[in-house]
Amino acid sequence: MSKEPNKAGPEKTSQSGSGVPRAAIIVVAVAAALALLVYNFYTPAPTPTPPTETTSATGTSTTDTGASGTSSSDPTTSGATTAASGTPATPPTPDVAIDELMKPGPLPDVVLGNPDAPVTIVEYASMTCPHCAHFHAEVLPEVKTKYIDTGKAKLIFREFPLDNLAVGVSMLARCVEPSKFNAFISTMFKSQRDWAVGEGSPLPKLLEISKQAGFTEDSFNKCLENQKLQEDIVAVRTRADENFGITGTPTFFINGVKLKDGFGIEEFDKVMNAFGQG
Repeated sequence: MSKEPNKAGPEKTSQSGSGVPRAAIIVVAVAAALALLVYNFYTPAPTPTPPTETTSATGTSTTDTGASGTSSSDPTTSGATTAASGTPATPPTPDVAIDELMKPGPLPDVVLGNPDAPVTIVEYASMTCPHCAHFHAEVLPEVKTKYIDTGKAKLIFREFPLDNLAVGVSMLARCVEPSKFNAFISTMFKSQRDWAVGEGSPLPKLLEISKQAGFTEDSFNKCLENQKLQEDIVAVRTRADENFGITGTPTFFINGVKLKDGFGIEEFDKVMNAFGQG
């Protein structure tokens, strides 16, 4: 250990014996230094605060609290979705079990869009329902552009007729080729005021429109006389009424989540965003 110079001058030993010998001072200083080293070596450093873990439906995220008191990115503290991926922290709870909703019914489902799309939209509608016609004319085109054409969702239309005329038009839709089903539905909704409103029989106007889809008068009449088809369409409605609690049309389920605040594009956006498909 090097000696620190004495700024007051060379150290002098008192001849009277009352002073402390220089060698003794050095020994004491060395002992103190060694003691300090031993203490620092065996004394553990302060234990840092461990990170806390929060578990969500998408996995486990870590919140690391440092000196600033801020935490690292945790989707549960910044909203329902992560900013980077849009993945929901907690997917919405279905109102209807998707397995039950998708069980085969009396009539086969006709899918609009990619059958393997991650989100399934099921629509229950009546062909004589003005709100259903409004949806197909004003809202469905935007839903189709944003979600169906992009492969994020598929749409399944199911019959929920509110009167006998709606049953008849639904029968006609089921009598066309499956590839023309959704186009026929759309055409009938767009022309709903022509055949559903007014006095007299709606059959002449329905026949006129149906011929554009390939019907003849004979095939038109045979379709409307198909008792088994009529019973199947009524059975689709009965199953939906009893199992899914439908009270009006149109009614929509998105992966089993029922739209409760209307059927505008904003409502579709909310649920699609919740499923990470916005």
